[in-house]
Amino acid sequence: MKTGDEWKEHRRLMADTMSFSFLNEVAGPRIYEGTLTLIQLWQEKARLAGGRPFSAAEDIKQGAFEVIWAATFGSKVDASKTQADLLAGVDQLDLPKDAECEVTIPQASPPETFRALTLLSDSVSIPLNSLFPAPHHKLALTVLPKYRKALAVKNRLIDENLDAAWQKFKSAADDDGAVKSAVDLIVQREVQLANKEKRAAVYNSPVIRDELYGYLSAGYDTSSTTLEWTVKFLTDHQEAQKKLREELHSTFADAKAEGRVPSASELAKTKLPYLAACMEEAHRLGGTVSIIIRSATQDAELLGRVIPKGTDVFFLNQGPGYTTSTIPVDEKLRSASSRESRGKNSEWDSEKIEAFLPERWLGQGEAGEVVFDPRAGPDMPFGSGTRGCFGECSTSMYVRNARLNFSTGRRLAELELKIIIALVIWNFNLEPTPAALSTYNARHDLTRNPRQCYLRLSVAQ
Repeated sequence: MKTGDEWKEHRRLMADTMSFSFLNEVAGPRIYEGTLTLIQLWQEKARLAGGRPFSAAEDIKQGAFEVIWAATFGSKVDASKTQADLLAGVDQLDLPKDAECEVTIPQASPPETFRALTLLSDSVSIPLNSLFPAPHHKLALTVLPKYRKALAVKNRLIDENLDAAWQKFKSAADDDGAVKSAVDLIVQREVQLANKEKRAAVYNSPVIRDELYGYLSAGYDTSSTTLEWTVKFLTDHQEAQKKLREELHSTFADAKAEGRVPSASELAKTKLPYLAACMEEAHRLGGTVSIIIRSATQDAELLGRVIPKGTDVFFLNQGPGYTTSTIPVDEKLRSASSRESRGKNSEWDSEKIEAFLPERWLGQGEAGEVVFDPRAGPDMPFGSGTRGCFGECSTSMYVRNARLNFSTGRRLAELELKIIIALVIWNFNLEPTPAALSTYNARHDLTRNPRQCYLRLSVAQ
């Protein structure tokens, strides 16, 4: 969608879901509740695994899906709870004699909701591997039974939740206390706008339906992938994990002394610079969104090369300057404004650029305190400029013949990651896993996913 009035309308429709009041009072508690269920599941798995590693990728995907579902619709999917309840009834497993071998843990069948919506997200692999991406994708979604069924489930779920929100706000459009989810907020705003413009409210328009689906799908896929990379990095860097746990314990000393976990409100409102640094470093090295695409709106010249108007420009979030040494450039080829800006932004130390070092994102505040510096060096996980990502990623998918801009709020993504990582590290030690289960090979779907994500857990003290 080109930048213009229609694009701005789409953004405005979802803008309220990024307000601090909505995030702290509505989304935050939903994310917190979902994370506690994931913690319960991993406690059961740690008990049964007997110190052996287990695959955590599916758990993270289901957990991330549940928390964004709760923030979007205010209800529960209970995929993690179903799995935790199943394992609670298992006394012990037949464990491999070698403690370095993966343990296979019984898996409950995931809910229909999770299966349908994740299948639609995974269908992005179709256009990624096709010579005719858009028509191939639309044809698959229209013809193949599994996708048709998934679309029907998705449409039914969105219809049901929009209908329920509409019934709630028909006679109470100004009751902010009734907002318990993103769908509530969007329908409330539509009712208020319709009353102001003296027209009938259209609470289930294609725009609202598609934006809700984009909010849900992008929030699930990108956050789950980033979480997988983060636990891998913290597992392989025990000193960083130790520092993060020490920051949590010292910051929430009262919770530690009382033998409880920090509350949703405490986590949402408290600055945790080392945690922010760990998240940003996982973004940089994990490369969840490896490429950001823009179209040139006019002819431009870059390092002596002409980029014609209309050219699609791919900005890489990995490689030279980001995760490998910077490519030398003849300064004479740069524009005057580029030469003048040299030195205003930091660059990464080439000798340590490939290492996981959260400290690279830390600086010193005016009072000498440790602060998180988001401009410490090159990194662009959320895009930049006018088209800077409303959230974790911006990509495209064809659903019901509509090209959707997948974007969930950056603030929502950061809050989700912050709460989940903090509670996981508070409750567990991520013990080292065998080298054979700890590679950094990746596959590219909607996001750049690690092919392996294993955990070996012990109770944190």
